[in-house]
Amino acid sequence: MSEVLLKNIYLTYPIYGHKLSIKSKIAGVVGGGINTDKKKYHVEALKNLNCKFVNGEKIGLLGHNGAGKSTMLAMLSSIYPPSSGELTINGKVQSLFNPGAGLEPEESGLRNIKRLGLLLNANINELEKNTDEIINVSGLGDYINLPVRSYSDGMKLRLCFSVITSWKSDIFLIDEFLSVGDNAFYKYCKGKLEEIMKSSSIVVLASHNLDFIKSFTSRVLVLKAGQIVFDGITSEGIKFYEEKY
Repeated sequence: MSEVLLKNIYLTYPIYGHKLSIKSKIAGVVGGGINTDKKKYHVEALKNLNCKFVNGEKIGLLGHNGAGKSTMLAMLSSIYPPSSGELTINGKVQSLFNPGAGLEPEESGLRNIKRLGLLLNANINELEKNTDEIINVSGLGDYINLPVRSYSDGMKLRLCFSVITSWKSDIFLIDEFLSVGDNAFYKYCKGKLEEIMKSSSIVVLASHNLDFIKSFTSRVLVLKAGQIVFDGITSEGIKFYEEKY
């Protein structure tokens, strides 16, 4: 049974040897406040998060840029450890964040499929078995043999998305850059996400696209300055977000 539990979670970044103006100290920064302690500063990226995601839930994260959505996803994917609090994750986690992450620009798309697969700890035999399907799903055609440095962001995203979604995961984390690309790519993502929804136990999706959130989630968390200011059903969460932000 997949489950994610956040209890009294704080995530603070220490910044050393950097001078801030008085205005910055007073006003803080987008996404969190700044605490000063003599020669070092602390950016409070996430503050007192308390929530629980259970099997079958599809959760949307809303909030302006810097509200803490991406930081929260990065923490759930073990990129950032919480500074304090209790984080419990039961289930295999898969994440789709930066379209260029893990890609080697001088290598072809085909060679990067193997590279990404190995980074994801995929079985080499299973990877070779799935390669033709990954290429077909990516829609890159002959571009698959060209170096990735010649790809647009949308093409890189297609490649990464195709590789990552070729393996089943219990918990799937998706960041808001899925807006990269044209309408055809949006439809492509939508189709793949529908498959993910059926195969993954928990999906957490961060996006500024309210239609996207409405289509794929049943629950919404609204974040502001690293804190959860709303947690409830999607329709009410979107209404709250539109009225407050």
